[in-house]
Amino acid sequence: MTRRVSETADWFRFVSGGEDPHGQPIGSFAPAAPLPVLAVEEMTSTQPRTPGHDRLIRTATVYVPADSELSVHDRVSLRGRTYAVESEPRSWWHPSMGPMGMVVDLRHVQG
Repeated sequence: MTRRVSETADWFRFVSGGEDPHGQPIGSFAPAAPLPVLAVEEMTSTQPRTPGHDRLIRTATVYVPADSELSVHDRVSLRGRTYAVESEPRSWWHPSMGPMGMVVDLRHVQG
């Protein structure tokens, strides 16, 4: 079964330029490329109660075609916000219909 694309996001692929002294990847982002989106789960937001911080964290889960090449350090611009890809994309599998695509968790931190 093929799912219909519901909207298109901008995908910014992370281009590695090595590692910092702590072993974290450093690099830049490639120009935006279109990312077909099959569905978006309701975005949530939280405001951690940390003294001295005024922070808003928004999360979203997007469902994309199985051949999407997203990875953990990429960014996705969706509905006016730019999100970091929060974790490795995982398979979206339906028990009776088989593979449906991939699930990607996104996170946007403001403040």
